[in-house]
Formats: sequence, structure tokens, C-alpha cells
Amino acid sequence: MKRAFLVPEVLQASLMDCGPAALKAVLQGFGVDVHYEWLRDRCQTDVDGTSIDALAALGQELGLATAEVVVPHDSFLLPEADCLPAIVVKRGAGGALHFVVVWRRLGPFVQILDPGSGRRWVRSARFMEDMPHFPIPISIERWRRWASSADSLGPLRAKLRALRADGEALIARADADPGWRPFAALDAAVRMVARLVRGGAIARGGEAQRVLHGVFERALAGEAGAIPKGFFWATEGKAPGKLLVHGAVIVHVGPRRRGAGEASSEAARAPASPTAAPPPSYRGSAAPEAARGVAPDRTAPRATATAALPAPVRRELELPTPSPSRLFFWMLRADAGGALALVGVALAASAAIAAIDVVVLRGLFDAVRSVTVAYQRALGLLALVAFAAGGLALEIFVAHAVSRLGRALEVRFRAAFLEKLPRLEDRYLRSRPTSDMTARGHAMHLMREAPALFARIARAALSFAATLLGVVWLYPGGAWLSLVAAAVALAAPYLARRPLVESLMRLRTHAASLERFYLDALLGVVPIRVHGAERAVRREHEALLVEWARTGRLVHAQSTAMQAAQGIASTAVAVAIVGGYVASGGPAAALLLLVFWSLRLPAAAQELVAALLGWKNVRNASVRLFAPLAAPEMDLPRAPAEDVVDAARAAQGAACAASIDLRGVSVKAGGHTLLSDVSLSVPAGAHVAIVGASGAGKSSLLSLLLGWLRASGGEVLVDGRPFDDAAVERLRRATAWVDPAIQLWNRTLLENITFGHAGDALARVPLSMSQAELTGVLESLPDGLQAAIGEGGARLSGGQGQRVRLARALMKGDARLVLLDEPFRGLERERRRELLARAREHWGRSTLVLVSHDVMDTLGFDRVLVVEGGRVVEDGAPRELMDDPRSRYRALAEADARARDEVWSKERFRSATMEGGRLIQGAA
Repeated sequence: MKRAFLVPEVLQASLMDCGPAALKAVLQGFGVDVHYEWLRDRCQTDVDGTSIDALAALGQELGLATAEVVVPHDSFLLPEADCLPAIVVKRGAGGALHFVVVWRRLGPFVQILDPGSGRRWVRSARFMEDMPHFPIPISIERWRRWASSADSLGPLRAKLRALRADGEALIARADADPGWRPFAALDAAVRMVARLVRGGAIARGGEAQRVLHGVFERALAGEAGAIPKGFFWATEGKAPGKLLVHGAVIVHVGPRRRGAGEASSEAARAPASPTAAPPPSYRGSAAPEAARGVAPDRTAPRATATAALPAPVRRELELPTPSPSRLFFWMLRADAGGALALVGVALAASAAIAAIDVVVLRGLFDAVRSVTVAYQRALGLLALVAFAAGGLALEIFVAHAVSRLGRALEVRFRAAFLEKLPRLEDRYLRSRPTSDMTARGHAMHLMREAPALFARIARAALSFAATLLGVVWLYPGGAWLSLVAAAVALAAPYLARRPLVESLMRLRTHAASLERFYLDALLGVVPIRVHGAERAVRREHEALLVEWARTGRLVHAQSTAMQAAQGIASTAVAVAIVGGYVASGGPAAALLLLVFWSLRLPAAAQELVAALLGWKNVRNASVRLFAPLAAPEMDLPRAPAEDVVDAARAAQGAACAASIDLRGVSVKAGGHTLLSDVSLSVPAGAHVAIVGASGAGKSSLLSLLLGWLRASGGEVLVDGRPFDDAAVERLRRATAWVDPAIQLWNRTLLENITFGHAGDALARVPLSMSQAELTGVLESLPDGLQAAIGEGGARLSGGQGQRVRLARALMKGDARLVLLDEPFRGLERERRRELLARAREHWGRSTLVLVSHDVMDTLGFDRVLVVEGGRVVEDGAPRELMDDPRSRYRALAEADARARDEVWSKERFRSATMEGGRLIQGAA
């Protein structure tokens, strides 16, 4: 496995995909190609991002030697620290954490890949300014062992050599002391002296060595303030026997070598979510001692890329990765394959005319002026007009053809996008914010601009080539000077635009932050005003606006400086060529034309570079737009035997309840464990209740049965068969589900109740409304069933909206599986119990699972599960568990009763009743 010189440019396809994109780039850089969406799924990316430990674990699984490490900032880029290549946690716009790949260092520059903007070279100092410091707890013993190891002393000696100071005696003295303070003080002293040297306060060599010895001795003597706290990489923690190390969190990446995986298992675990606001905190005992896992054993033989990989992983690596570029050209060719060649010929002719127009026009003008016969002059003028008209007609044709290609491409893309959406996996949609998917829909117009940009690139390239050939034709003796001038003309705008592109990307990021801020503020305007948070919102808005304005001024200044530099460069190029031509004694008749083409050469190069950079921006956007088209679809085969069963069930008109078996099931999402080692069996037709505190994992169990979450470990069986994509689809068609998160559409009440039902749905509406107690709601709606209920049921109360959701589910009377997740939220207790009893009677032959926070609502069930920390801690009959004084079920019931008694017995509360929109005051 060899590392490529340039890190492959992989761009994140979604707002939260910086982790998978960074890992894919690293894998490709070592010759391992993995399907992006498969990698994203295995990274357990959720709407909250990807954890750094998930990246490290998956990197090891795919054949790399990865280790999570905390390193001091000033050691990260030192060759002695051996930290590159690495995936690094940085702070992006708004303080959010973001993953980038640091691939290699060349002199003062470091090559990085930012999945949000692409690959670039930046100055090391500039890059390090944006790296955050994370405080990580570690035991004193482990830190002390690391401090005296070669992985720590190598970078320390490199820093001493940079100061031209001899620190071996200091290192020996610190190593002789078993405590942690000497090494911490020596490291801080070296860092402080290096800062003084960079600031010009002291000189390298003897002066730096004297200062170093002095501050180290004073620190060991316990003198307060001898070394400011900001220079310490390790400080005393709050817990006894613990230190806090403040450094950069990275995943070091290298080729897998035999015996190299053991050390990385000791690596510090850092759940650094790139979307979390607070710094990541390490699980367990995090240790910089894990840095010994950073550098693999140099003496061990190398392994092949896939030699030790499991068979399922090897099969995934063999899957072809769909290319957005191939999809792009396939769409373009599907509508106008023949027109592409015609447009290409027209572009070439247009570029040729633009290059020789001055020659033709000059010749025609000279011809018209030289003749004296009237009709000959008229013919010359007519030829001049014909030439201009032909050029104009060609331009109109090219513009019309390119515009038509753009419209066709946009229409085909929109059609493909809308056809693809229903076939995408649930995880693909649920792991992306709604705003991110909406932004893709708004950005589809970029497809219309892509052919025009292609045409611009082709025209600029042909014009540049024609101009260069014209200069060489007029001045053959200066061909080498013309080629040098062409190289300078291309390089100057490219190099000048690099910092401008970075600033423009930053400006767009700040603009996006402002747009999200405005959206959030509009969505939350009512609570903002109720809680009096206007001043805080204004302060945050001002901070975002200041950063946006400051970046805008920087972009303007850089653009002005770039234009000035390009003007100077173009003038210098023209002067060099014309001066060489005059010095060579070339004919004076061609001098004016040479001057024109010489001045035009830099402008053509600038246009070409601008078009290429513009294509890069469109390409970045296209990668995000085409990502759903390249995403895997749900595989939903139906076995003939299952079709027969479904047909028999439909012929009988009866519901065949589903049986559920979970065997050691674990579920992870976003790097967090939601369920752990869950084993249970629910026979067909059983009614089971699930209780537990918030966040215990109750809704995760239901999400597992709905197919939104997949088992990371263990086995899920439905009707004795594996719960694969086909089984998920079959079970969903026979599942009734009630949840407060179910969408109510801004349509009529009737449409909301019958949503998803066909056939004789209207005949079942009265019974469903009666069972859900919705008949009284019709009286409050002027148009009855035909009244629109508003976005999200805004015209209904919370309890009424829940009953609409229940009525929609009751329409499916033959459901095999019924999932009720807090189905009666917003309703009073007695009504909840009445509705629950009706629902259980209605679905008496179905398998029913209820999730509830009210323990007393579950006493009527035959079986109840108590979930805590993602585990089923109790399973039994509610009455039996209530009689056991040691049961968790009874403890939850007593806690609920105690909370009600303590809250409602307070003297400051008094009762009141709402009836018919009127408030009836009660006694205290």
C-alpha cells in the first residue's frame, strides 16, 4: 500500500458528511476504493455527524493502520512526531467541528483536503491557527510513561535543535524524577522559549539555552508564574490522579503492517462529532500514550490491501463506484447526443473567427480603401457586413444550442431526481437534515448552467490556442518566448485566484450561516419573543454579520489586487514579446497585429483559468446534486412463496399477526450505542408495553421494527425470517403506526385520515373517526371533513392532532403489527385509557407494541418491558412486577405517583378547567 503524492479530492455530498468524505479520500490515497454511500452508512453517520472513533475503527476494518491520538499543536507537523497523514478535527464556520485530511508537508506548506471545498496547499502556520485545543483527561501514570518514551522525546529533541540548545541534561533530570511535573515543565519551558525566539526577544543558541535552564529550574523550585499556564500541554486535573492534556485530536493513518493493530487498540477514544458545539470528551481513560500506536512497526513486513479483510468487506470493495461525471454526460448525451458534435464544431468556428477577426477586418478595410471603383467598394463593404453577420449568426446559434442543452439537462436531472427519491433507503433520507435535501432541490438550476460553462471553457481554450499560434506565426524566432509568456499568462491568474477562491468559499460559508440563522429565527420567533431573547439573538446576528462583512471586504481587496497584478503581468508579457520582435527586425506591417495578439494572450489565459475555476465550483455542486442518483436503492425482491401467503391472507380477509424475535441485538447511530444486547421474543398476537425513562431506548426499539435503524450486531427475525429490506417493505404494508412525529398535511381532514389508504377507504372513515373520538372535532371546523387543517395540523389542538393520527392508523384494521409510540400525548388520563382500550380491542388479533411514559397505562397489559440504558432490564407481567418491591417497574410507578403528589399538592397551584373554550376557575 503506497501513499499517493496528492490526496484524492473527495467532496462531501451532504452537510454532515465531512467524516466519510475524509475517510474515503484517505482510503483512495492508499489504493483502497470504497463506495461512498456504503462508507457513509458504515461510518454510522446520522444527522448529528460522525464520531472520530467510528472513522478510526472503520479505517482498521478496511485495511489501514489507524489510531486516535492527542498531540501537542507544536508537535503535530514535525517529522519526528510522525503524525501524517491524519484526519484532523478543526473548527469550521460558527464554531462547528469539521474533519479535514492533512496529507503531507512540503517546506512551509501543508497539503490538506477540506471535504467542503477541495484540495489545496496552505501555510503550516495558517493551518495551525484554526486547530482547536481539546482538554482530554488522562491518568498521571500513563502520561508519565508516554513522556519518557521515544514518541515524546523525538519531537522534544527536534524543538531543542531548532533553538540550538542542548537539553539532554534537562531531559535526563526530568527522566530521573518519577513525578509528572518535571517533564511537563520542560515541555512548557521549551514552548515558551520558542515563542520568545519567534518574537525576536532572545536569540537562538546560548541565550536561548540560558533562558531555558533558568525557567526550568525556577519551575522545578515551585516558583509561581515561572512559566505561564498557557504554555503547558499537561496540567493537573480536578480528579485525583488525573491530568488534563490540551492538544489536537487526530486519527493517524498509515498502511497496515503485520502486528501494527495492537497499539491502536490502546488509543484514546474521542467521540468528536463534527457537528457538535462543545469540544469532544474522551470515553474511559484517554492517553497520549496512544501515540505509540501512531507510528507502525517499521521493521515488520507490509501486508496487501485486502489480505486480512473479511469476505463481506472484500465484496463491498469490489462494487463499482458510480461516477457523477458519467451520470452527467449520460444525461447530456441522452437528449442531444448528435447536437454535441455540431455545437463543438460551431464553438471551434466561433473561436477561430474571434482569433482572426482582426486580420480579416483589417484586410477588408484595406481592400475597400484601396479600390476606386464604386461597385468594388460596395462589394468589399458587403463582404465586411457578411463576415460580421456570419459571426453574429454563429454566436446566436451557439448561444441557443447551449441554452437548449442546459434546459434539457436540467429537466432530465429533475426527472431522474424525482424518480430516485422514492427508491432511496430510509437511512439515506433520515441521516440528512431536511434543509440539506431541500437545498439540493433549490440548486438544480445549476445543471442548466453547466453546458454554458463547458462552452465557455472550450471557447476560452480554443481562443487561447489560436492567439498563441498567431503570435508564434508572426514571430517564429520568439517561439520559446511566446511559450514562456503563455505559461506565465496561465499561471499568474491561477496563482492569484487561489487565495480569492478560499476567501469566496469562506464568504459563502458565512452567508450560509446567516441564512440558517434567519431561518431558525423565523421558525422560533414566537418563543424568542416570549422568553425575551431578542437581545441575545441580535448579538448573535451582529457577530455573524460582522464576520460576513469582514470577509466581503477581504474578497474585494483581494480581487482588486489580483486585477492589478494581472494587468501588470499582461503588460510585461506584451512588452517582452513586442520588444523581442522589434529587436529581431521584424516587418513593421505586422507590428500592430502582434501588439494586439500579445495583449490578448494574457486576457485569453485569464478567461480560461476563470472558466476552469468556475467549473470546479459547478463540479463541487454537481457532486452533491448527483449523490442521491448514485446512492444504493432498497432491494425489495418478493419470493413466490411470500406472494402466495399474502394472497391467501387477503382472500381470507384476516390479519395474520407478526412474530418478532431479537437475538443479542445492538444498534449504533452517529457513534452512539442506542441498544445493547437486546434479546426478546414477542409471539404473534401478543400485546406488549414498553416503559422507561426518556432516552432509555424505547423509541429505538420501535425504529428497529420500522426499518429505520438496522442492527449493528445480533439478529432480528420477523415471522422466523431475517428482517432484510424485502421483509421491511412487506411488514410496513401491514403495519399501523401512531407517533406524535407523524406528519399532518395542509390538506382536508378527510385527506389526512385516508392518507395512504385506497379502495374502500371512505367506507371505513366513520368507524375510525368514532373510535378516535373525532366526531366532535367536525363541529369546530366550518367545512367539516373538507376543512383544511393547516400545516402540521395548525388548526387543531395537540390532542386533536393525535386523534387524527390515531384515526389514520385505525383505518388499517387488518394490521399485522401495531406500533404505538406515545399515541395519546396531549390527552387527559381517562381519555387516554379509553382510547387505548378501544385500540386494543380494534387490533385484538394483531401484534401490538405500546411505548408509554405513564406506567399506570400499562397495568392492563399481559406483558411489560422495562428499558434502561438501551437494555431490557425487566420483562414480565405488570401486576407481578408491581407486587415485587425490588422491581424497576414498581420504582418507575412510585416515582410517577410521587412526582404528581409533590407537584399538584403545592399550595401555589390551584386547579382550573377548560370547557368549550372557557376557563372555569377551581379551588386551590
